[in-house]
Amino acid sequence: MKAERRRFLSCALAMMSMAALGAGFDSKIAWAAGDPNAEVMELQGTQESGPGSIDPRIGTLPQLKKPPLSAYNTYKLIDKKSQPAKVGVPSSYPLANGRTLQVTLLEQTPDKRYRVLTTISEANAKDYLKKLEVIAGPNEPFFVAGQNVDVKNADKGALILGITIRP
Repeated sequence: MKAERRRFLSCALAMMSMAALGAGFDSKIAWAAGDPNAEVMELQGTQESGPGSIDPRIGTLPQLKKPPLSAYNTYKLIDKKSQPAKVGVPSSYPLANGRTLQVTLLEQTPDKRYRVLTTISEANAKDYLKKLEVIAGPNEPFFVAGQNVDVKNADKGALILGITIRP
């Protein structure tokens, strides 16, 4: 009896090891063990005279110097928030302009990237940005733009949202 139990445990351990090494391994199971975080940076983009500047708290984001984001030469960090991202569960982020961003992690793709759905609602719950679906790599920011920091005063600059899924 003991020998059969040892063989059974050995086989079970071998199967679990093979699964962990990728043979028939379901990435959603492993991913559930440690959910990633969705990090949202709210940036104020403006066009200033001179060379402009990027707030050092933003860090190095080469995308800000390339079109279409290079339309602004000055970026200031308004806020930075991070929440756990669970598959299928929307996370809400209140924005500086009174709207609400929702980020929903849809799945991890076979190549270990993330399929993410974003929506932006106005304060009165009308959709401003109905749905934007993006596939991004881990720690690879994507940007949502096209709204003003102050919805009543366009002169205060654009609200740029940098969204990063961090494992």
